[in-house]
Amino acid sequence: RTKQYISKFYVMQSNLKSLSLQMQTMKTSHDMGVAMGKMTKAMKRMNKKMNATTINKIVRDFEVENEKAQLTEEMMGDAIGEAFDDDATEEEEEKIVQQVLDEIGVSMMGDVEKAPDTAIMSSAAPETEKQAVAAGGGGGGS
Repeated sequence: RTKQYISKFYVMQSNLKSLSLQMQTMKTSHDMGVAMGKMTKAMKRMNKKMNATTINKIVRDFEVENEKAQLTEEMMGDAIGEAFDDDATEEEEEKIVQQVLDEIGVSMMGDVEKAPDTAIMSSAAPETEKQAVAAGGGGGGS
């Protein structure tokens, strides 16, 4: 008999929990409906206050002005680029630098010796090479 009462109690308890969940679901659905109704009213008020044609005109005007600004920026960039990126100016600069170097007696390529194309030898180099370097025969200075 006690087992029957315990079993009925569990069934009743699960039925109550089920009802509680169903009521909670219904309340949530009701609250969602109320919120949607309020949102619909707010959207209707905003539609009455907003003029779609005026907003479209503003957007079109903005697009036109933005395009003008981009064209102006591009033209200014091109003009500045042409003013500062002149090939003749670069050639003149090279000539002036070369004249200055010639006057002070510096040659950019004349004093540089040819770099060796053989592999660098290890520390066990022949004794004759070491003597030649020590005597000043293999150095790259002036």
